[in-house]
Amino acid sequence: MTILTREGQRELTDYRWLTSCAILTTPSLGKFLREESNSAPGGIVVVDLMQVLEGLAYVGFIAGAIFAVLELRGFRQDRSTELVMRMNEFMCSRDFAEMTARFMKARFKTAKEAEEQLSMADLLMAADYFEGVGYLAKRRLIPTKIIVDTLPSDYAWDKIKPWAE
Repeated sequence: MTILTREGQRELTDYRWLTSCAILTTPSLGKFLREESNSAPGGIVVVDLMQVLEGLAYVGFIAGAIFAVLELRGFRQDRSTELVMRMNEFMCSRDFAEMTARFMKARFKTAKEAEEQLSMADLLMAADYFEGVGYLAKRRLIPTKIIVDTLPSDYAWDKIKPWAE
C-alpha cells in the first residue's frame, strides 16, 4: 500500500494497524502528535481511533451531566416561581381579600369569640391558606424569605392561634 505524504509517496509494509487506527496529516494536529511521538516532521501521524472515540465518549458524558444539572436547577427555579405566582394569584382574589378584611377587623381572644365574629368559611380559608404556605416552605418549594416579605405570617398566626389550637 502506498500513502501520499508531504515528502512524496511512501510504501507501507505493516498492515496490522489499519483495523483500529486512523492516519492524520493535519498540520497543526500532526505537529502536536509529532512532538509527542518524536516522528519526523511532515510524516504520517497514526492515532488509535478507539482511544479518540473513548475520549469523545467521556467528554460527551461529562457535558451531558453538566447540562442535566443546569436544566434541573432551572426547573426548580421555574417551579418555585410558579408556586409563588399561584400563591399571589389566590391572595389577590376577591374572596380572599374580603376574608382578610373581615379577619383583620375581628377582635377575639378565644375560639368561641372567633366563631361568633367570623364565619367558619373565613376561619377555614385563613387556616388552610397559611397551612398550605407553611407546607410549601417546610418542603423548601418556595423560599421562606418570600413568605416573610409578602405575608404578615406572625400577625396572622397570633390572630388565629386561639381558634387553631
